[in-house]
Amino acid sequence: MSIQREMELRQATSGLVFQALSPDGAPYEPANTQDYLQAVVLAAIVADESRAGLGRWVSASRRAGASWSEIGDTLGISKQAAQQRFSQSGDPLQGSDDIGNSFLTISGAHAFNEMGILRDEGEKGRELVRIGMLTLTFRQTPDRWEYRRITGGSEALEREGWQFVAGWFPFRYYKRIAE
Repeated sequence: MSIQREMELRQATSGLVFQALSPDGAPYEPANTQDYLQAVVLAAIVADESRAGLGRWVSASRRAGASWSEIGDTLGISKQAAQQRFSQSGDPLQGSDDIGNSFLTISGAHAFNEMGILRDEGEKGRELVRIGMLTLTFRQTPDRWEYRRITGGSEALEREGWQFVAGWFPFRYYKRIAE
């Protein structure tokens, strides 16, 4: 891919947040903290969907015969890093992010079992931080957590203190510290 094409894609992706904030195309000018926080939520949604899309393309590449070495080379990471990041083994994967926060990723989560997984992990003090294709990623906290998965409006949940985690069509996932 050419540098020009990469820049175009990056600009289009970052433009998604501005399009959502200002659908009429007018320049977006945040007026207060809430406006900035709304942009943060939208940027998180774009990031979540980008990560999910990457996972789907990696899975499709594997089904088409690509090796972990080829995938790692394409992404500029090692074969082992690619396999650890995108493997669908079903076994929990422990690791840490770029700033040292430890996390636990559980593979094999789907619409029929994920609420049970969320309940069990929440009782262990694990906060949901990311959702991917068949994966749930948590970080350990001192608090117990509860989770909700909805398909409709979220205003009532947000008034009750629920925090948006991520969306994975057709669901939206929310969390809060257990009472």
